[in-house]
Amino acid sequence: EQLVREGVARSAADVFDLTDERDASLERLAALDGWAKTSAAKLLDAAEARAARPVALPDFIYALGAPRIGKATAKRVAAVAGSWPRLRSMLDDADDRLRGELAEA
Repeated sequence: EQLVREGVARSAADVFDLTDERDASLERLAALDGWAKTSAAKLLDAAEARAARPVALPDFIYALGAPRIGKATAKRVAAVAGSWPRLRSMLDDADDRLRGELAEA
């Protein structure tokens, strides 16, 4: 909340952007009330470590926040697709079919 309030980030997801310019971000974070370089470094280290780990397909699908797609449905969709490239292909195919139907309507 403090990072948003202080204008350092617009949302929690922006923390990952802070790692792009680590030195400048360390200085900016350390200047905040209640922060020091150690705290700032720990935050950036944690963001970098999390960004380096792959996200499981069901978790990614669920995180998109699509209406009526809960964790169980996300797992089923991921099981059917099997991989991100295959899911992307399936979505592209569905989009093409929908666009074709709309063009004919």
